Amino acid sequence: IVTSQSNYAGLFGYNTGVIENLKVSNVNISGQNYVGGLVGYSTGTLKNVSVESGSVTGQDYVGGLAGQATITQNAKSKGNVTGRDYIGGLIGLAGGETSGSYATGSASGRNYTGGLIGSANAAVHECYATGQAHGTSEHVGGLVGYQAGAITNTYATGKVIGDYRYIGGLIGNKNA
Repeated sequence: IVTSQSNYAGLFGYNTGVIENLKVSNVNISGQNYVGGLVGYSTGTLKNVSVESGSVTGQDYVGGLAGQATITQNAKSKGNVTGRDYIGGLIGLAGGETSGSYATGSASGRNYTGGLIGSANAAVHECYATGQAHGTSEHVGGLVGYQAGAITNTYATGKVIGDYRYIGGLIGNKNA
């Protein structure tokens, strides 16, 4: 799917329901904002889903699985992700809880870049990231670039490269 000037790009562009028990491989997704290997923008639930391989490219809110996701359970992404702001190996912007999930591909962006999630506004439980996270500006983390919520039983092992400030092996900037 190549829509370099369009928003909400993915196998599902926009989701408000439940996407469950789905596996995709060899994705090649390119869009503008809200771009994901599985779904561009989701206010529903993503459960037992995976992106097994491929690449996802966009500007803002770009993730190996989802550009933006509300509830994510037992999800994984093994693809590489490239964009500008809010870039995550699994999710660009997590608006709700993420649990039992992981990412192994690389995530490269500018601000709010994380091996798992670019920016998480809710809890992250029992998750990990092993891919490289590279941000050329602020809020870069091996697991999460910016975190505002609880975080438990998580880890990151990938290389973290940051060029400015708020750079962390696990979290670039933790708030509350």
